[in-house]
Amino acid sequence: MSSNRSFKSYVFDRFYNEFYDAVEIFITDNKDDLHITSQHVRRVDESNLDDIQIKHVYINDLPEMEIAFDVLIETVFEIRETDRRRDRFDEVSNWFKIS
Repeated sequence: MSSNRSFKSYVFDRFYNEFYDAVEIFITDNKDDLHITSQHVRRVDESNLDDIQIKHVYINDLPEMEIAFDVLIETVFEIRETDRRRDRFDEVSNWFKIS
C-alpha cells in the first residue's frame, strides 16, 4: 500500500497537539521576552495562542537508521494589555523552531 503523504503532513498530523502545547507554554511563560511589536499594545500582560501552522521540516540523517528533525512553526496569537481605562489587544504572528 503506497501513500503520497509527505513527511511534513505526517509530522503535522501526528504531533500537532504536542507542538501547540509546547508553543502555548512558551509564549505564556516568556511573554516579556518575545520582542513583539504592535501598534496597539505597548506592554504584553497576557498572550493566548490561536493557531499554529508547520511551515517546514528539516530532517537530519543520523547513524543507525535514526533521524532527527527540526520543525519551523508559524504561530498566530493574541496579545493583551490591561490598564485601568481599557483593554488593548492585537493579533500577531511569530515563528518558532522546535527540535
